[in-house]
Amino acid sequence: MSRKTLKIIACILIGFILNGCVVKRLLEFKHQLKTPEKYIHFETKGVLVLKKPLLQLEDIALLSGVYPSKIEENIAYYYFIRKEAPNYSFTYKLVFENKKLKIIDYPDIFYKRIKSSFAFDSLQLFGQSEMPDKGNWAVKNTGDTFLNAPTKKELINILGPPTSKSEFGNQDFINYNYEHPSINGNQTLSISISFNKITFLIQTIIISLPDREWFINL
Repeated sequence: MSRKTLKIIACILIGFILNGCVVKRLLEFKHQLKTPEKYIHFETKGVLVLKKPLLQLEDIALLSGVYPSKIEENIAYYYFIRKEAPNYSFTYKLVFENKKLKIIDYPDIFYKRIKSSFAFDSLQLFGQSEMPDKGNWAVKNTGDTFLNAPTKKELINILGPPTSKSEFGNQDFINYNYEHPSINGNQTLSISISFNKITFLIQTIIISLPDREWFINL
């Protein structure tokens, strides 16, 4: 067997090993989300602390298709910019410890306006769902009632004036577009949220990422 052939085989084996590690981490993280209150500390203003860090930076890129805007030592910055409403642009900071995601520093307004019970209920849906198919994650509620879900008015107070609005049947839709400068070039993202016209509560959230889509049915 030639040296070139051995090198090719070695590269293939390394790829299988690395991908296997990634899948293992993602499955374990999904398992954590089944009981998020056990693994995520949500009591500090604007900060999520992961009690048992698992995910690495490459796992987040694999899961979401979104790359950091900037990396400084152990911190990855993500900028989500709304050109038509710059005051409602957001910055997230991911802090890594030993290359594993330890802290998510998110905009304080989310902490002030969104109850932790709703945040935990939403995260738990991901833990109960199937692993995403080609990055497209379909998350469905099995009928549980979400406590303290934000209303349409409350979400608009957080996210700002929608980029566009529409309605269909008994649902109102609000849509938000974001530009995301990343280390791999500019990316675009959008969020579409539907509400029941009578209760004004969220029914679905569709997050369109650079090359995939997450559909969350509440």
